[in-house]
Amino acid sequence: MKTAWWLIIGLCLSCSGPVLHSAKEAGYPLIAEMPLYIPLVMVAAGQFCLFRGIRRVIGDIWTAFTGSGRKSVSDNPPRLAAGSSLGEDVEPVSDFDADAAFARYMQQRAGSETEVLPARSVKPPAPRLGSRQQAGFGRRVV
Repeated sequence: MKTAWWLIIGLCLSCSGPVLHSAKEAGYPLIAEMPLYIPLVMVAAGQFCLFRGIRRVIGDIWTAFTGSGRKSVSDNPPRLAAGSSLGEDVEPVSDFDADAAFARYMQQRAGSETEVLPARSVKPPAPRLGSRQQAGFGRRVV
């Protein structure tokens, strides 16, 4: 059904562009003010739709003769949601225990809080050479 819609829309757009252009040349007041690119865009969109429709027709014929090509919905197995199952218990792939890892992390964290790390000496900033202040992005003033 999608193939038919591509072809119908393509034919309608491809035919309505020249009709608007000829009506503009005839001097109809509303269409006379319309820019030239609107009928051209309509024809281009119509040609694109026709191309897609013809391509789908060829694909459907190819699938019918060879039996391969696009997969139908019945060929794909049904997908399950992430948390659902068909009643089968699936073994976990990994033996990772998140609770145990969190407990180890909390123990290490509690142990590191009791240690006092030596304070680093803070060096004063280097003196600026020059009176110009750097403002914003760009090269650094030396």
